[in-house]
Amino acid sequence: MAKILPSREVIFQEDTAYRRSVSEVILSKFGAQSNFINDFQQDAKKWIINGKFRANPGTIFFDGPEVLFFNTEIVGYSFWHEQGTAGQTRFDLRWRNQAGVDQGSLLSTKPVISNTASVVAFESFVTGFDITPAGVTMPVFNKTTFLQGEAIYFVIEQAQNNAKNTGMIIYYRPIN
Repeated sequence: MAKILPSREVIFQEDTAYRRSVSEVILSKFGAQSNFINDFQQDAKKWIINGKFRANPGTIFFDGPEVLFFNTEIVGYSFWHEQGTAGQTRFDLRWRNQAGVDQGSLLSTKPVISNTASVVAFESFVTGFDITPAGVTMPVFNKTTFLQGEAIYFVIEQAQNNAKNTGMIIYYRPIN
């Protein structure tokens, strides 16, 4: 079967008028609208650090964990970082199961930002579009689906000298 292309559709009063038969047009509009929501619905968790910061391996939960309210899949991410004076900054995303036990990194390759880069980076797993600036190693996710009650948190593993103003956003949506 061919998928109805996702589209935001307006349903007019005339489409649903009394004694009007259900038509292919109205069902196509419902299908397009449903597929639009299914394909592009998302929520976001932002981890933001304003001002100067440094790596502190003993500190977890920068800006709080995201405890997932439903079974969830990550559908993209973005991050930003202002230039430091030397070195590189490396982030990690880690997760805890429903019992609160740390399960390790979500990433097989962690994002690394060199001090030569002042960046905004982005990737959508839905559309395949990404922005990868020079001086940046983009993350590779080895886990993108989670159960209700599991949690994701942000860790700064390494920071540039005089690092400041950074953050990461994950975009996610509920799944069955």
